[in-house]
Amino acid sequence: ATLEDETLKNIQVRGGKNNSLKEQFQNLSQAYVDTLNSIDQLLEDGEESSADEQDRFNEVLQKYLSLAKDFVLEQEVSFYTFSMMSSMLQNMENMDEQKAMIKKFGTTYSYAPEYAVVEAMAKRFAELEKMPPLPNVKVEDLDGVTHDLFDLKGEKYTVIDFWATWCTPCIKELPHIAELYDEFDAKGVNFVSYNLDENSTMWKIKGDDLGISWHNVSENKGFDSDLSKFLSISSIPFLVVVDSQMKVVTKFLGFGSSDRVKQFLETKL
Repeated sequence: ATLEDETLKNIQVRGGKNNSLKEQFQNLSQAYVDTLNSIDQLLEDGEESSADEQDRFNEVLQKYLSLAKDFVLEQEVSFYTFSMMSSMLQNMENMDEQKAMIKKFGTTYSYAPEYAVVEAMAKRFAELEKMPPLPNVKVEDLDGVTHDLFDLKGEKYTVIDFWATWCTPCIKELPHIAELYDEFDAKGVNFVSYNLDENSTMWKIKGDDLGISWHNVSENKGFDSDLSKFLSISSIPFLVVVDSQMKVVTKFLGFGSSDRVKQFLETKL
């Protein structure tokens, strides 16, 4: 279970307008909060199928966050809606909506501690917009065939998963990436697993046994690969989504990143 509902519920505000908006949103969202708390209790008690209940929890949570997003964008600027925005900004996957929120509030509440989150996100967007397309590096597949990276791109998006055979979280992430592949491969999204083993021998030994049915390639340079250095990768698993021009549109670090990639793609396709 996550705490997004509690994060928004516990926002402290002063003044009639702010308290009125807080009460209005809590009334609108109470049914979602009650359902989330109920599912959370079932998961803790182990009374239901944990996988099914976790899926239902995530589904209701996304509806709750969508309601909160719409509320923030539709209401006039206030400290309460600013606090809501800063609390959920990093959990949103639609960059256009994130940008719209940041633009809506501008620097109105730059004095608030929460503004640091907003400022960091705005800086990240600015850096992504300035970033040139990925370099069209040469990569090798498990059969020893050399490809240009751009030859592997998707019609709409390409998801690149940086991983290594020694990275346990990377291996655990692969079945989730397989689910993404099954869902989005026919929708103009290509998938590339980009191996960063220092010794390519392990990749070639284990590569066929990990169920990777999409592009599985490497520069055979580990973290010194040109693409890894271009993206300043120092930790994996690291998932990058690029558009049809091979420009980075979003990126995620750590186990569970495939879930966030899924949420992003669902908002775009």
